[in-house]
Amino acid sequence: MFGLGSVDLVSSLLILITVFIRILMLVSRVRTNLCFQKEYKMLIVLLAVSLFYSFRLFDLIGFYLFFEAVLIPISILVFKWGNQPERLQAGKYILLYTLFGSLPLLIVLLWLNLTRSVCWVYLGFTRPTLGTPFTFFLFLAFLVKIPIYSVHLWLPKAHVEAPVAGSMILAGVLLKLGGYGIIRIRLFIKVNNIFIFDSFIIAVSLVGSLFVSFICLRQVDVKSLIAYSSVCHIGFVIGGLLSNTIWGTIGALVLMLGHGLCSSGLFCVSNIVYERLYTRNIIIIKGMILVFPSMALWWFLLSVINIGAPPFMNMFGEILLMASILKWDFFSFVCLIFLSFLSAAYSLYLFRVTQHGKSWGFQSVEISDIREFILIYSHVIPLGLYILKIEIVFFCF
Repeated sequence: MFGLGSVDLVSSLLILITVFIRILMLVSRVRTNLCFQKEYKMLIVLLAVSLFYSFRLFDLIGFYLFFEAVLIPISILVFKWGNQPERLQAGKYILLYTLFGSLPLLIVLLWLNLTRSVCWVYLGFTRPTLGTPFTFFLFLAFLVKIPIYSVHLWLPKAHVEAPVAGSMILAGVLLKLGGYGIIRIRLFIKVNNIFIFDSFIIAVSLVGSLFVSFICLRQVDVKSLIAYSSVCHIGFVIGGLLSNTIWGTIGALVLMLGHGLCSSGLFCVSNIVYERLYTRNIIIIKGMILVFPSMALWWFLLSVINIGAPPFMNMFGEILLMASILKWDFFSFVCLIFLSFLSAAYSLYLFRVTQHGKSWGFQSVEISDIREFILIYSHVIPLGLYILKIEIVFFCF
């Protein structure tokens, strides 16, 4: 089942969503005339290949190389095809945060290579024990990539300045690299003082998600609001992964898949509006239900999926994550209650402000085409059809 060139069910699910999002990335830019379209498509292919091998390889050094190689195409996408002059600053944030966070990971992997083995599977059999400093260095790269609160500033800037395809792959797959790395570490490596380390990280992620939820309520840029909402959901994922329960790991995997499709879909519908009105300001684009009445349904569905409403995949993942976090510490229910309420608040705020209210009187806006409906449809339908094969995630562990 495992091997240097094989995959397990966790890798298979993440590879599947990588291929799926990559296809939707190509579809999302058919309408817009891009300069250097061949180079653009080549970068998308390179990004998909790097992600594919990151999830496929069980060799530590090979995993690190492709883990870092992902930065090259996404940085070029932000630098060259970004929407605003601030894309240069956004690209620098991506490089600085991820490179400095990943350097300690390389040191630990080289040490494991010299003392143990270069294969995740061998580590799974031997279960080496690491001290607290090595544990921190090992987790740091994945916590920055996922990202956890306090090292998340690169994510909103990258989302806002990236083209729609860059935002889709960032939200849909790239953030899942951090969660995938944490899953592998927890399965294959023992850690000294793990309870103290996990408790600190979970506390930071939950309280940070609470702070970011308040930030979402004051955003005026649609893409910025969606990007910050991703940080809020990531707090749940980190809490579940570090709670030392199988429910938490399963819930984290389900929410990563569900959030990848939901967040990618939200970036797509926001881009549909941007391609016609050339603004993402909520105050200007409000009243869109009068201009795009058929698109309002997709805004509503994606907003309620972002809340975690039944019967969609996000609800199942959040239930498992909440149960695992409550098992870790029952008094965390206070933070979870506020997080659930604020998640509903900023998602409904996004839908209400963009769709209702007095519009600015747009009179010559091009209507939505069938390609755009198929694009959004492809994001929403898998989130509901998972209930036909819900047991597959339980076989991953």
